[in-house]
Amino acid sequence: MITFLLVLIGFLLIIINFKTIKNEKNTFKGTFDDVSSNLKDYDIEIGKLRKEFGETIFELQQEIQDLKGNIDNGKIKIYKESDIDNEYINSDIEDNEEKVEIEQKTYIQNSDEYKLNPQENNVKINEIKEMMDKGLSIDSISEKLGMGKGEILLIEKLYHK
Repeated sequence: MITFLLVLIGFLLIIINFKTIKNEKNTFKGTFDDVSSNLKDYDIEIGKLRKEFGETIFELQQEIQDLKGNIDNGKIKIYKESDIDNEYINSDIEDNEEKVEIEQKTYIQNSDEYKLNPQENNVKINEIKEMMDKGLSIDSISEKLGMGKGEILLIEKLYHK
């Protein structure tokens, strides 16, 4: 009698739980449907980017493994410092030093052309001061002098206050 009662209670529990699971909205399928309907475009793009990065990383790992295999098999030779011809390296270094010296001389010669003329700066500063004293706006001053508004504001702050 007790076994029959336990089997009956177990059977009732299974039926009740089955109905509850069937009606429950928080099941995996319900949650999956909710999330998939709420996906935004940027979430989809992020997923695509992750997939692309994963594929790229996988390809790189395969190439690295292939290179390691080729090195182990002797198909690719790795040169050590002792194998390299030091004279060849020294001649390359000397050639590069000559090129660097030539480039430095050219740079020094051209740098004189770009020195600022202090008289031109003072004229612009004085013009800006005169126009500001007349009450002109920063926009009109920048248009008349062909300068940016930021330059005029900077000159105003540096020289006139």
